[in-house]
Amino acid sequence: MIIDSLAGCEPALSAADHLHALALFDDRQLLEGRWNLGALYLQPELRGARLEPFWSDQERLRLHYLALSRAIVADTGVDEAAADLLFRLVESLVNMWTKQPGPERTRLPEHVADACIRVLGMPTARRPDCAPAVISN
Repeated sequence: MIIDSLAGCEPALSAADHLHALALFDDRQLLEGRWNLGALYLQPELRGARLEPFWSDQERLRLHYLALSRAIVADTGVDEAAADLLFRLVESLVNMWTKQPGPERTRLPEHVADACIRVLGMPTARRPDCAPAVISN
């Protein structure tokens, strides 16, 4: 899982670097797949027990984003309410499939990952040495 891979980076990632790399990975997964499966999960009919494992994993991922975000706002002084925005911001790319493939759409994952960091009151995160290898897998 990407969270474990990022946690294993040497040297250890700061919360901001970890969050940026995680957001970039998730953004790419949501936007670059062949099908927009993320949109299917927005359907109320799919909230049933059959997909409970997906929803449990989704909640664990949201809580991971929240923990990283809270660690950052503790240092920046940004209102803690902003910490819960990041997961939603990343997930918003599900709705960006209407944008035609091309250079602008290709750059969206990086822009959203950068925006996540800025929402929390930090300049754009640095690109850790291990993160490109982790997020490209």
